[in-house]
Amino acid sequence: MIIGILIFIIIISLMPIKIVVTKDEIHNDIDIYLTKLFNKRIDFDEFIKFLLTTKENRSQVTIKSIKHNYEVLKLARHIIYDISKMSNPEELHFTLKIKKIIPEIDCISYVFFYNLLLYLKGLVKYYVPKQEVEIYKLEFGDKFNFTFKWSLKVKIFFVILSLIKNFKDIILIFKYLRKGKKAYGTTSNLRSS
Repeated sequence: MIIGILIFIIIISLMPIKIVVTKDEIHNDIDIYLTKLFNKRIDFDEFIKFLLTTKENRSQVTIKSIKHNYEVLKLARHIIYDISKMSNPEELHFTLKIKKIIPEIDCISYVFFYNLLLYLKGLVKYYVPKQEVEIYKLEFGDKFNFTFKWSLKVKIFFVILSLIKNFKDIILIFKYLRKGKKAYGTTSNLRSS
């Protein structure tokens, strides 16, 4: 019985998880697929709200909550970096639409946002060097908007391995969360209740 459970856990941990992040005019969601066993969908708006707010005040995004959660993500950067190195990214599509105003301003804004896309491309190459398909577009549209689709596969085993490898970072994150609770009276979203 125990051997069967261990074999099942090993099989589950070696199965790849496919994560598809989509943001456009119609879809705003994160789809997580664990082969054919589970099919979980997370709303992108709720996920962003989760990252930018605290447990005490889910309705309001404040500078304090953004700073607090940014510090937690900064402490977790080695974990995120290791997971991204072990992942198998399939495709990335990023389209930025900027509003047309007058030709002089359009030229300056086009150059600015083109450089911004080049910076984004450099970040993606640094954090996810195995990215197979990358498409970046800069277009003029009726309003300022962006569309984003990114799909990647990662195995649960690699996530667990990254957590074990960066165990010191996990301790630092928990210390920071406790300090934040004592100093500011808030807790991060990453801490379970």
